[in-house]
Amino acid sequence: MTACMYLSPPLVVAEKSGVLPVVVADTLATLVDPQTRKPILGSETTPARFEAAEPGSTSRVHLVRKLNVHERFAWACAGDGENIARLRKEIIHQSADLTELERPMRRLGDIVNSLGVVSLVGAHVRGGEINVVTPNIDRRHHRNIGMYEATGSGAADLTAKVEGYANDLDHEDWTYVSPFYKTAGLVAALNGTRLAEEIVGQHRNSWGGYLEWAFYTPEGWRRGPRTLNLFRFLEADEGKIIGGGNVAKCIMYEPGHDSGRILSTAPEAFREFILSPAQEAGEKPFDVEEFDWSKWTPEWVNLTIVCKVHDKVRDGKHLHTYLSRSLDMTEIEEKFEFSYKDGIVRWIFDENWSRDLNASLEAGLSRFE
Repeated sequence: MTACMYLSPPLVVAEKSGVLPVVVADTLATLVDPQTRKPILGSETTPARFEAAEPGSTSRVHLVRKLNVHERFAWACAGDGENIARLRKEIIHQSADLTELERPMRRLGDIVNSLGVVSLVGAHVRGGEINVVTPNIDRRHHRNIGMYEATGSGAADLTAKVEGYANDLDHEDWTYVSPFYKTAGLVAALNGTRLAEEIVGQHRNSWGGYLEWAFYTPEGWRRGPRTLNLFRFLEADEGKIIGGGNVAKCIMYEPGHDSGRILSTAPEAFREFILSPAQEAGEKPFDVEEFDWSKWTPEWVNLTIVCKVHDKVRDGKHLHTYLSRSLDMTEIEEKFEFSYKDGIVRWIFDENWSRDLNASLEAGLSRFE
């Protein structure tokens, strides 16, 4: 129940060329029962499925952070939680030696093979040279996003979604678009679709929780931006939008450092999810400091449209389809207001911008098929 991916969207601007190394990973992992040693599912309470706090329940849930960033390399691994923890510990133990090697990712591959229970994707960058490690089982290439390969039980589903996104880029001229924006749009589409599927009850236990990503800069690896995930529900019939409104849920992502966190809000309730590295049985839990969400501000807004199409039915159910838009706060700050206080989120788009968005969606309803 996991998915991790390496991809390398191309950069071609004037005389410059190259790629942007990116590692993506979800935050669900299969746990192992310490008594029976049999696999059990990871947390069934995920940011998208959370609706309200049950009486006596904790307001904090831990998810597994599979995406690791360490100096000049980043990696993510698929497998059960305890073996992911064992691999992480071994990599950190050897990190000083790894950075001195000519091909450090080959050594990482050897470590993975010695454990024999996890699969790995990752990259090391030094002096402009990118050293990549992947399972090399289903490596693909697309002109719009470069080389990409996924691993884990959800790899096939994740790969199909990535390919669909890459094909959609053909509809516009993305030649001079930053690979960062391409990747931000990709992760927004993947996250938005999976989160929305869980909200409307169409989730599948192949991968999910939340997708994190990291990308390389001249200063080193950096995790993806602080992101506010919003949802709007629309109903359509015969090519026309006939109703809808904002969904009373938002998901706020703070990448942090060793541990990240997510705040999921529902009407009159909220729950915090801590993204902590996987741990072996018996290890002391990571210390998590308190975090003041009222001072949190997004760098990025991901708006996902969930459209219920009345005139399209599949397996006896109305078809739900999804479209995500990734919005840089620096470009929409005059059109968007957001605040969080005492467990209540308030957000609103400029009326004219919101009207234009609905019009463009109605014009493109053919994409919802």
